[in-house]
Formats: sequence, C-alpha cells, structure tokens
Amino acid sequence: MFAAVELAFSDWCAIALSGTCAVLGLFGGFSGFSASIAGTVAGSAAGMLAWKALAGVVAASWLRGAAAILAALLAFGIVRALVRKFVNGMLAQPADAIFGALAAGLAAFAASLAAMWGLDALGVVQCGSVLLEKVLSVV
Repeated sequence: MFAAVELAFSDWCAIALSGTCAVLGLFGGFSGFSASIAGTVAGSAAGMLAWKALAGVVAASWLRGAAAILAALLAFGIVRALVRKFVNGMLAQPADAIFGALAAGLAAFAASLAAMWGLDALGVVQCGSVLLEKVLSVV
C-alpha cells in the first residue's frame, strides 16, 4: 500500500527537531507556546518603535539601543503574561498540553522545511530532502 521511502539525513534532522519541540511543547502547553510567539512579536515591535521614537531625542546610539532593548523586554514580558493567562483560562490542562505539543512540533517541522528550501534555493547546500520534495510537489 505504501512504498518504502529512504529519507535523507536532513529529513531525519527535521523529524528529530520536530519531536524534540513537540515534547517541549507538551510540557510548556499551548498557552506557553502562543504566549512566547505573541511576546516575541510585541517585543520586536516595541523595540523598533522605541529605536525610531528616540532617534531625534537621544544622540548616543548606545543609550538609544539600551532604551529599545528595555522597551522590547518590557513588552515581551507583559504580553507573554497576558496571553498565557488568557489561553490558560480558555483551555483545560490536558487540551493545553496536547495542543502545545502539536503546535510546537508542526512549527518546528515547518521551520526546518523552510530552512532546507532556503538553503537549496540559495545554492548553499543541496539537502536532498525527500520530505521537502514531497511538500513542494503538493504545493
């Protein structure tokens, strides 16, 4: 029914990374996973806005950079805490852990396939990924 497929080393690396991230997502839960992503986006936005807002006010770039890092860390912490509390209130514990494992595993698998595709497209490394070829043939 299914043909045997021999996977490349890069495919096994992607599977191992996905499995590791799925186990970490199981312990952190979906609330931790989604909170970290939301906090990272908010922190990046706050850091860039602080850097641009202080451009005409602060002449020293190191001071401007320190203020941007502080703004990014504050935004990350606040948004991460709020999102984690919100998602924890919506999901019971078994569902939170299961969705966390699925989300983290799928995100790691997609990121590793994207990295392999990027390295292949740039001509840096020929990955020879069977999984990447299958995904690109479907898309």
